Amino acid sequence: MASFIRTRRVLAAIACATALVSLTAGCVPKGVAVGDTQATEPAIQHDGVDVSDAVVIYIGASDSSADRPIVDALQAAGLNTAYMSMQGVDAASGNRAIIDATDRNLSAVMIGPNDVNQWAEGLKVAREAGYPVILVDPTAPVTLDETLYAAIFTVTDDASASTILDASIQVIDDHAHPKTMPVRLG
Repeated sequence: MASFIRTRRVLAAIACATALVSLTAGCVPKGVAVGDTQATEPAIQHDGVDVSDAVVIYIGASDSSADRPIVDALQAAGLNTAYMSMQGVDAASGNRAIIDATDRNLSAVMIGPNDVNQWAEGLKVAREAGYPVILVDPTAPVTLDETLYAAIFTVTDDASASTILDASIQVIDDHAHPKTMPVRLG
């Protein structure tokens, strides 16, 4: 009888472990970045995140003057934006900033003008946490695995480009979008 009870407990523990693994694996799509999983629009549309409920953590550039127009545009459009300055911080601290950002309740991680190629560790954490990552005007060609970021935004004055708000919500809601997107701030 004791052997039977012990076997049932072991089987129950295995079932619980399997369930936990399947739950956490559901946050990470296979072969694509979080927020970049829609090659085409689904036949049945989902509602998505309301702008008033979306929260973006913006990890700034090493020169904070590049951040202000972007953060101001996001906030002026009504997108809740928390700002993490990288002014005066060494480039290697980018991994830590991304990891710290994923410890919060958010909709996306947005990274300002930086060379993000050395930040793969932090980007992996964001991916595993199920958060889309948006790179804004990277300062060096991005050579990272494309599953680590959903989109690259290039800021432009072109009136035909999407606003940074519309493009951000498109990524957050996981709608079809190009990997590189021109965006305007207003």
